[in-house]
Amino acid sequence: PLLQTPLEALSTVGKVVEHGSTVSIDLRLEPEHVWSNMRKGHRYAIRRAEREGLLATQDRSWQHFEHFIRLYSESMERRGASAYYFFSEAYFARLRKALGERLSLWVVQKDGQIACASLFTEVSGIVQYHLSASDPAFSRSEPNKLLINAVRVWAQARGNTELHLGGG
Repeated sequence: PLLQTPLEALSTVGKVVEHGSTVSIDLRLEPEHVWSNMRKGHRYAIRRAEREGLLATQDRSWQHFEHFIRLYSESMERRGASAYYFFSEAYFARLRKALGERLSLWVVQKDGQIACASLFTEVSGIVQYHLSASDPAFSRSEPNKLLINAVRVWAQARGNTELHLGGG
């Protein structure tokens, strides 16, 4: 949805289906502008999570990858997701191998416990929120908002132009 792809060309190779709008953050704007344009409730949740001692970081060593996979499956079960959204461990391994450094794992922790974890892709200036999982024990703290904000800051510092959150 971020690329100006001619739909006519796509329709020659398959059916084009519009699923609705998506949300993205323009990282070309000044960081203060992005922050001030964020919903007040989101800013409040981010600050509250920080006050509660939650910390969002990139897991560069991938030490929490297996935990993410398990947490992701549990999240899909809780949501009653269709089989389409359940991926094997082999899928995650292939994804990581295929994307290499273009895939990153982010986690939010409190006192060594993982509150949420997400995979993001980074290609051609676009950072894409790919898959996410959370521990329901931390739902009141809204750790995903803290995580997305940390990724926004990181992506912007790296010179990316968009943070695409999807359509959820």
